Amino acid sequence: MSDSAYYESMGVFFNGNDAEAFAGALEREGIPFRVEYIAFEDRPDEILAVEIHVKKSAAGKAEEIKNEIIRATLDNPDVYLHHISDEDLQEIPLQPEDANDFDYWAALELIRRKGLPLDDRDWEAFRQERILEMLEQRRPKQSGLLPLAVFIWVMGAALLAFTYNTLPYVSLLFFAGSAMIARHMLKHPGEFDASERKKARYVQGLSVGAIVAALWFSFRVFQS
Repeated sequence: MSDSAYYESMGVFFNGNDAEAFAGALEREGIPFRVEYIAFEDRPDEILAVEIHVKKSAAGKAEEIKNEIIRATLDNPDVYLHHISDEDLQEIPLQPEDANDFDYWAALELIRRKGLPLDDRDWEAFRQERILEMLEQRRPKQSGLLPLAVFIWVMGAALLAFTYNTLPYVSLLFFAGSAMIARHMLKHPGEFDASERKKARYVQGLSVGAIVAALWFSFRVFQS
């Protein structure tokens, strides 16, 4: 039997501070736990959330600790949940991306305490699915600029190969264009996929090297 069979999930945490608070409480109580990192399949180094598991024998105590933190959140009069309308409170379960982990769970508890209408569904599963979907939508996609930069560089290289002893400086326009596209991608990391930006760095280096070569051939042509 795998080791995971002896552990039970206490929930997925998208907020680092909430995860640390819960893990710290478990540690103080001597409850064995482990953390499972959630990331995109094609980008395992980009952590999206953590799921905290505890030994099944201590799951009941861990659930009590989690509920105590939720109650402490609601007992705090300064928590914003006490200062919004019932309509806004009812929107929180439907828009989990706008609330921290314990704020979300506290909102559900407050809705139940107030006796407000609440759909009968697995709200925790809904929360996780919606947030992960939104993170997927927000991640930078392949832009198509990199193939354009490579194409322009290849055109410049071909032009340089045929005109290096006559008009090599014309290819400078192509290499400069390729370098500018690559530089734009590197200066705006939030707009482009990490793997695409990594390749853009190589394209920028090749473009700069090609510009130097074209300038050298241009100097020779003008000297001749």
